[in-house]
Amino acid sequence: MLYDFVAKIKNVQNKDTLNDESLAEVVSEINDRHGDPLEVKFVLQNADSSGEVLVKSQASVSSMLSLHDKELDVAINAFILYLEEIAAAIQGEISKQDGFYNNTKTFKRLFN
Repeated sequence: MLYDFVAKIKNVQNKDTLNDESLAEVVSEINDRHGDPLEVKFVLQNADSSGEVLVKSQASVSSMLSLHDKELDVAINAFILYLEEIAAAIQGEISKQDGFYNNTKTFKRLFN
C-alpha cells in the first residue's frame, strides 16, 4: 500500500533556504546521516512572504496485516524525524495541525 505524507513547516526564520536548491541540500545532508534515505518533495507557494513550506513524501507499506501497522509506524516516525531535522535546518516550526497521511482508504493526522 502506498501512503502519502504531508506536513507544513511554518514561521521559517531563515527564508534564504526557501528555494529548491537550498532545501535539496538540506535533505541531502539528512539523507547522509540516515541509513534508509527518504525521498522528500517541497511545495513553495508564496514561501518568501508566508515563511511556510509544505513537505511531502511517500512510503510503501506492506498490505499484510501482520506487517502493516509496524511498517506504517516506521514510515510515520521516519517522516516526522525528517520534518524535525528540516525544521531545525531552516529555523522553522512544524505545524502540528497541518500534518497528515493517507492512502486510498485512510486519512489521518500525523500528530495527535
